[in-house]
Amino acid sequence: MILDPMVNFWIFVLVQFTFFVLVAFHLNKADKIIKYLLLGLIIGLPFGVAFDLLIGEYVGVFSYYLGFTKDFVIINAVLSYGLLISTVALIKNLKIISLYLWSVLIACVYELINYLSPVWEWTFGGFLYELVVVIGAAYFGLMLLMILVIKAVGFKNK
Repeated sequence: MILDPMVNFWIFVLVQFTFFVLVAFHLNKADKIIKYLLLGLIIGLPFGVAFDLLIGEYVGVFSYYLGFTKDFVIINAVLSYGLLISTVALIKNLKIISLYLWSVLIACVYELINYLSPVWEWTFGGFLYELVVVIGAAYFGLMLLMILVIKAVGFKNK
């Protein structure tokens, strides 16, 4: 289902939002959805811009079908990274194995949606084992980095 790249982006964000809400309900934190969303939006802007420009554009690990334009990087940071940070904030206090399993689930959902409605592409060779590493390790590392940032700003799950 390859559509216009901007349509694909909005589909991806909608799936991220839906996933976030489902996780909030699953963890009995639905009453705090707005609090978590605001945290994600606020942290998402600097985190997402920095991550996209450093890891995506400078190091060249991934690229976007919409490019690394200023407008897209900012919108992507606030919405996409923001929603992931919101989701990570929901699960950040779980045991490490649970956190890892959540990261694999999130990675599978995100990569499936990106496969069906492409927003980004990985710039490595495209071998299956590379995608397994991305799903099994890279998302977990990204989420751990997000947890460090969340804790650094003093956010509490109350």
